[in-house]
Amino acid sequence: MAIEDAAALEILMMNLQSSTDVISRLELFDKLRLPRVRSVQTMSNKMLGPPDKMIEEIRKYFAGSIPGPKAKTFSPDYCDFFFHYDVAAEAAMELTAQ
Repeated sequence: MAIEDAAALEILMMNLQSSTDVISRLELFDKLRLPRVRSVQTMSNKMLGPPDKMIEEIRKYFAGSIPGPKAKTFSPDYCDFFFHYDVAAEAAMELTAQ
């Protein structure tokens, strides 16, 4: 998550027009990163409860695609979620949508 955070910050902090842009860009960073970070934190604790409860918890703050309840570590679902996520592209989209 720290590497993704750094990549997002790199994109979001490019081409600042004034010091006041920093605040709005950090708010954009929170909007972009918090749902995914919360999801990863919840999934990292998946052994603490039934998978359906984990998914229910994740859905409170993340609407994107997540590994299913029967997905194994390093299965295609997990690899897609953890390793194929393009945080730079997501940050760039958020920035242009602003």
